[in-house]
Amino acid sequence: MVRRAGIDDAPGVADLVRRAFSTQSRPTNPPSGALKETVADEAEREARRRGLARMTLGVRLELEDNRRLFASCGFEETTLHRHEGFSEPTWVTMERRLQ
Repeated sequence: MVRRAGIDDAPGVADLVRRAFSTQSRPTNPPSGALKETVADEAEREARRRGLARMTLGVRLELEDNRRLFASCGFEETTLHRHEGFSEPTWVTMERRLQ
């Protein structure tokens, strides 16, 4: 059965994210920040409650499936960045307008 996750599911969801990234088939350099995910949940609802106009997130350029997933959720790539010690871009900011 599939159901929408609620706030009580946050610890399990955060654990799932950490487990998924810890065994990813293509390790990233530097390591993924997803391994530090916490139980904070329902980001979009909270952003709307606060009256924010947009949400942003960062995605590794080499994780093309993740970029496609977030694009399918309405996020658009806006700015390229590079991790410290790298000369070429390694990640991109993606943005989704809420209003």
